Amino acid sequence: MASEAQLSELARTGGLAVAGSGTETKLRVAEDLAKQYGGKASDWSKVTSSSYKAADGTIFEIHAYRNAVTGQLVEPKSIPIKK
Repeated sequence: MASEAQLSELARTGGLAVAGSGTETKLRVAEDLAKQYGGKASDWSKVTSSSYKAADGTIFEIHAYRNAVTGQLVEPKSIPIKK
């Protein structure tokens, strides 16, 4: 349920860019994303949602790739950050 809320947040806000478009960090998979999903490599960024703390103390974020021009969000993954 929390991951659905985090994914919804990414879709609504675009998330926080951590690599690629809008950052100074190179997105190593940008060319692959452009080939697979379209657009230019420079359009793509890796984004993250806000954190969610599970009952056992594990903190999760959703990481995904977003096209800054179209808003397309692809390959979301729930990532455990720490416990």
